[in-house]
This record gives sequence, structure tokens and C-alpha cells, in this order.
Amino acid sequence: MRRSFLFLLLLSSGGAVQAQISAGTTLLSGAINYSSRKQEATTGAFGTPPPPTKESQFSFSPTAGYFVADNLALGLMLTVSSGQVNRVDYDSYTGRYREQEINFHGLAVGPMVRYYKFLGDNFAFYGQVGAGYSSSGSEMEGSPIETSNKGVYAALTPGLVYFPVPKVGLEVTLNGIRYASLKEKTDYGNNNTQEITNTGFDFGLGVEDVNLGISFYLGR
Repeated sequence: MRRSFLFLLLLSSGGAVQAQISAGTTLLSGAINYSSRKQEATTGAFGTPPPPTKESQFSFSPTAGYFVADNLALGLMLTVSSGQVNRVDYDSYTGRYREQEINFHGLAVGPMVRYYKFLGDNFAFYGQVGAGYSSSGSEMEGSPIETSNKGVYAALTPGLVYFPVPKVGLEVTLNGIRYASLKEKTDYGNNNTQEITNTGFDFGLGVEDVNLGISFYLGR
């Protein structure tokens, strides 16, 4: 009985040792997110419903890191995003609806720390903490108004990784909890500008915040 117990203990210990990412491994990963929304009204001004409001957004986040200890990686993350909003306003002077197209883009870059917790040989949860610089802007079609946001951010991102083979991981992540302190500048043209500071948290834990990605573990 004692020998059987020792054999099972050694076997389970051997599996635990294999279910890890060793120090010295290089991480290369990329995740994408796409969301699209459409809002339709059944009634409107003078009984005429307005055209639908549409919004779409796309983002791509490449990450590069190095495992300084087992299951612990340090690295750099970049996020590039773009999108479009088709908004509908009612013009009281003409008595008609006016469609406006707003295009926006963003960039965020900074260091990150990622730690993995394995749930067997092929699955692992990870938590990633990152911080850095963020910049974004938007322009309205047919209008001289331009808006920009620049500042710093910090984010906590949860994720789940499946390893079909040891060197490749398939990732599902959420945008997570994000804090930002951004200076917003609106340029109305003719040297007329307005600046305000926006500070707060954003919780990206919904279906539209799901990111799909693939990661490579070189040297594992």
C-alpha cells in the first residue's frame, strides 16, 4: 500500500512539473477583438423613425515577453484599435434627421507581467497586469471638430489558454479592468480648443469584450 501511494505521488508530481512554462521561454502572442452594434428606433420625431445607429470597432494586440521564472513572464504589449460610429441626430431647423459618421482610432503601449496557473497539462488560467501610454482620436465627417485623448493607463486582464501542443496556445481573454487618466482636447477650428481631464475605471467583462488569440512559446 505504501509503495502504491509513493508511486502515485511521484506520478502526480511528474505531471505537475510538466504542466508549466519554464524560465527561459520566449512568448509571442496576438489577440483580436471585433464588435458591432446596431440600434433601431420604432418611433421618432413627428412619427417618423430615424435611420438606425451603427457602431463597429476592431482591435489588435500583439505581445512579446520572456519567462524570467517558471510560469512568470515579463514583456511589452501594444494595442492598435479603430472604429466607426454612424450617429443620427434630429435637426430642428430643417425638420429632418441628419446622419453623422465619426471615425476613431487608438494606440496603447507599455510593459506587462503575466502569470500562469495550470489546470492540468493542456489548460491554464493567466492574469496579466500592464500599464503604459495611451493615445486616441476621433474625427466627424463634414465637420472641423477633432478630439484627441492622451495619457496613462493600467489594466488587469484575465485569460484562459489551451495548449494543443506545448509550443502553441489558443487564448480567450477579456478586456478586464482598466484605469485611465487622459487629457481630452477638442479642436473646434479657428484656434478654438477645449481641454478636460478624464479619470476613471472601465470594466470590460461582457461578451463584446472577448478577445481571441494565438500564442507561441519558443524554447518550451
